[in-house]
Amino acid sequence: MAQSLCSFALPIRNECSFVTCRILGADSQWQPHWINARHSLRSQHVFISIDQVKVEARRIIFLCLGWLSLGLGIIGVFLPLLPTTPFLLLTAYCFARSSPKLHAALLSHPRLGPPLRDWQERKVIRPRAKATALALLAATLVFSWYKIPMEKWPLQLIPTLACIASGIFIMTRKSR
Repeated sequence: MAQSLCSFALPIRNECSFVTCRILGADSQWQPHWINARHSLRSQHVFISIDQVKVEARRIIFLCLGWLSLGLGIIGVFLPLLPTTPFLLLTAYCFARSSPKLHAALLSHPRLGPPLRDWQERKVIRPRAKATALALLAATLVFSWYKIPMEKWPLQLIPTLACIASGIFIMTRKSR
């Protein structure tokens, strides 16, 4: 019978507990040992279904991805090569699936909230954002044509096709 050992954080009774459990074969019999935030050891025979663990693991993964994409989006505000909007859209998506409280906080942000709400509710891109995005796409395209020599024309196709596809997507979205 195959055994494996896993550890993860699981919020129970308003405290963050760490659980170490043994998964025993296909029966999914759990024998967890709980350690609460004060590091006192409690032995309980609590059985957790594999579905509960999957739901909690999925929530934690979405939460981590949401924070990662938020960090990249914030860095993208200051770095011209890193786009901000896709990361913020990914943040809203991940927070919606992991933490309604964080999702609501993101949507109520005075600067980031209105465009995210527009996209989430009506799939609308504001005209000023559209114009800015298209201008930056054109500048990126001109810069890539300037920097990549003509002899390496297959390399020029990559940014060209990416900018054309992005531009078409942006232009076909409704304006506010």
